[in-house]
Amino acid sequence: MLPIFLILFAGQTDFPDQKIDVGVLVEIKPTGSPSKFVRYVSQSPGLVVVPPEKAKDPSSCLAVAIAPGVYSVQVLTANADVVNEPKYFRVTAGGKPPGPGPTPGPGPAPGPTPGPGPGPINPVDPTDEIFQALAGIVGGLGEPNQKANLAKLSAVYAKGQALAGTVTSREAFDAGLRAAVADAKILPTAIFAVRQYCTDTLNESLGGAWDATKAANACGKIAAALAELAK
Repeated sequence: MLPIFLILFAGQTDFPDQKIDVGVLVEIKPTGSPSKFVRYVSQSPGLVVVPPEKAKDPSSCLAVAIAPGVYSVQVLTANADVVNEPKYFRVTAGGKPPGPGPTPGPGPAPGPTPGPGPGPINPVDPTDEIFQALAGIVGGLGEPNQKANLAKLSAVYAKGQALAGTVTSREAFDAGLRAAVADAKILPTAIFAVRQYCTDTLNESLGGAWDATKAANACGKIAAALAELAK
């Protein structure tokens, strides 16, 4: 479940500053009587903000910091046809990006590289929760080489889908997936919010015990969604 940071609109002239952890996708959600139109704009490249229309609540947004630092967010609001003065709040991101899972690090972790090639990518289900969430995140990025990186990440999870049927432990699976990420040569800061969501989704699907069927199913859905979004 996403952490939720509440911002009071009614009767306030300033937005409270936020503190988050690096690499954690958080929801910024207003309370009280929010304006009819709300737009969050990151003023810093190290903080990715997903537009409100991509979030479940149109008055909220999703944000993730790709590195520690203090970032500025501009908030544009309007009531009816009246546009209010822009507001600003700061987001302080601390900690280090999470290491486990397929998030790229300085290099592949020790362990076996995946033997099988990528498995077949199934057609995407537009009603699938994973696809809808990734579509929302991708819609707010607008990064250079975004489609190429999405295609690379799709291939990584297609390899993960095939790998799941060849290993007998979570440790071996994670090592192989990390090696596949390193082979894909995606820059550490590229499509970070997408990669973090994929990592979290896979971890949630598997839980604490290794299950090859769940791993293959989650990787397959992720690969299909990313392949569609890369078109």
